[in-house]
Amino acid sequence: MFFRLTYESFRFAIQALKANALRTILSLLGVSIGIFAIIAVFTFVDSMEKNIKSSLSFFGTNVLYVQKWAWSTEDDYPWWKYFQRPPTNYKELKFLEANLESAKAICGIDATSNVTIKSKSNSFNGLVFGITYQYNQISEVPIAEGGRYFTQQEVESGRNVAILGDEIAKSLFPDNNAIGQEFKFSGQKFTVIGIQEKKGKSMVDMGGDPDVKVFVPYLSYAKIFNGGKPEIDIAVKGFESDTGAEQLASEITGLMRTKRGLR
Repeated sequence: MFFRLTYESFRFAIQALKANALRTILSLLGVSIGIFAIIAVFTFVDSMEKNIKSSLSFFGTNVLYVQKWAWSTEDDYPWWKYFQRPPTNYKELKFLEANLESAKAICGIDATSNVTIKSKSNSFNGLVFGITYQYNQISEVPIAEGGRYFTQQEVESGRNVAILGDEIAKSLFPDNNAIGQEFKFSGQKFTVIGIQEKKGKSMVDMGGDPDVKVFVPYLSYAKIFNGGKPEIDIAVKGFESDTGAEQLASEITGLMRTKRGLR
């Protein structure tokens, strides 16, 4: 009985499909389009999520930034008071570096855009970053084979050495390996010690496109762009065990108030 009913049901369904071929084709087409649309949306969202995460890796994880300007204003804090704040400086960076106990890494950062970078007849408008030694512990700086990151001595003494983005390296030195080559910007010569691995265009390039960046030791950068005034943004990475970096934030606040003589 069961098998007979099953057979009759299938036979009836097949006859109905044959009798309404156009409706069947349209229904299958609609279902197929719907499934492919859902797959496409999920693929796009997944790709965009990876892209954003990759772009945000510039800021690091569990990282606090100490600087004059807030990334977003608080409702109960007058915007004009930000102008009265003193900028963070290199001495404060070194003070935090020597005294912070809740920090896994700490570095200083400053940047200038649209800098004309030259090598012989080749030139490129790039983004120049002045950084301190532990920058690569806070933000990813993947170095291509044959190159290297800065040594602590190079950074502390402000030597004119640089790490180039892939696009800049190829534009300035199209026929040669860039490692060991010299280039100029703002009248100063720099020697290439490393090239960042190519990242390519991103939907969201937070902090700028890595392929058009030049990294140099902060003290070398400050001589050129800060007129000897060592203003700097400070990035501090907390330990994974410090949830929300609350302990780190509290310690930074206390130390900065001590350094600036504030209650």
